Amino acid sequence: MRDVLELPCSSQTVVHSLHQVGLHHCQPAKIYLTNEHAQRRLAFAQESLNRDWGLVIFCDEKGWMSSTGPGELVRTIPLMTAAEYVDILQDVLLPNVEAMYLGPHQFTFMHDSSAVYKARMFFCCCSAWNDVEEGHHVHTRDQLYVHAQTVWGRFRGQNVCENLVASLPICLEDVIGNNGFWTRY
Repeated sequence: MRDVLELPCSSQTVVHSLHQVGLHHCQPAKIYLTNEHAQRRLAFAQESLNRDWGLVIFCDEKGWMSSTGPGELVRTIPLMTAAEYVDILQDVLLPNVEAMYLGPHQFTFMHDSSAVYKARMFFCCCSAWNDVEEGHHVHTRDQLYVHAQTVWGRFRGQNVCENLVASLPICLEDVIGNNGFWTRY
């Protein structure tokens, strides 16, 4: 920071000044992978290397994306129930996916392991589909929603999602090459 701002003082003076205003320097903790984690990562990479990533829907509780681009974002409430999530899947995600991918397709549904995905209701709903396998300050939930919509909208019409999905085999090859342990990604 001192060098970037060309401050005429020592690094320790910068650190001391930041401490006085309540800002403290810390290194982000690196999470070390256990052998079990590495084995699971390696198995996933090997199983998924030749997957047709163009037919994968990446999803969390608020939105989804695929190689064709970002789907719709949905404004949710904290601590959403499985029933509320199933409604979003049926009312928003599925119609959007069907509109983006014309004709019959077999999709893989990848999610972030949130608790709503572990509910029995979620599995019943999905089995019925037969296709599941920047310095911006945000202070309120409303501001967060507006900002997320703005950022998400920037991805439309660009190849951001397509490029991310296309890079997955390279990432998986790195995981395989490093026996499941950390890679540069």
